[in-house]
Amino acid sequence: MSSPKSLHILSFRHLITHNVTDSSQPNLTYYQRVPRKADSDKVFQVINGWIKNCSECHYDCRDIPPGKLPTRLVDVGPADGSQEPYLFITSEGPQLSSPEDTRYTALSYCWGTYSETNPPFTTTLSTLQERKTGMSMKEIPRTIRDAITITRRLGIQYLWVDSLCILQGPDPESRADWYKEAPRMSDVHGGAFLTIAAAWGQGVHDGIFFAREDPDLNVTEFALASETSASRLKIFLGLSPPASVTKDNQAT
Repeated sequence: MSSPKSLHILSFRHLITHNVTDSSQPNLTYYQRVPRKADSDKVFQVINGWIKNCSECHYDCRDIPPGKLPTRLVDVGPADGSQEPYLFITSEGPQLSSPEDTRYTALSYCWGTYSETNPPFTTTLSTLQERKTGMSMKEIPRTIRDAITITRRLGIQYLWVDSLCILQGPDPESRADWYKEAPRMSDVHGGAFLTIAAAWGQGVHDGIFFAREDPDLNVTEFALASETSASRLKIFLGLSPPASVTKDNQAT
């Protein structure tokens, strides 16, 4: 008897595994569909599962010692949003020593275009004290706001964003801060627990979360053969499994 062969196909909505065995009836399994909302609870369950697996099972990730914290971080507050985020000066706050305390995320994103009438949301010398007091989520651009939401929902307290954690502006003090902090950006991202890449957006107002469109259902059929049997496989690329798939996920 020949050993089973597997064909794994990742579609827009389903992961389909088709096992070619000696059985006359192939086993066609539909795995959980991709949620339409990128900020759904199911999505964060998957992300937290990946993080747990990485932290517990990957040899190189299990015992990473806490690194040096950046000069400034955004304290995102609790997951329920009961506290507005604020700029945290790491040298002025309480000593953070445990791995849980020193975890932070970093945001990689595109600033986009801005003008005098649409200035970027930044920390300047004149707004530094205000940022340390608090920042209204309504004021914060969508991409940074979504990164704060992600950080909160992952149970992490701090977020690093260049526009908020490095002083911006033409004055000498801000320029000196930028020249000091900018060369450290690789260390900041390297020391982050994880980096959030806002790869979809072209600007800071585009955001990270978006609803996926429902595609049309397309069906492709082709033949597979092993040494002892031959079967035909239908691949369904769409939102919902076809009616021919029963509740126990077996092809009829």
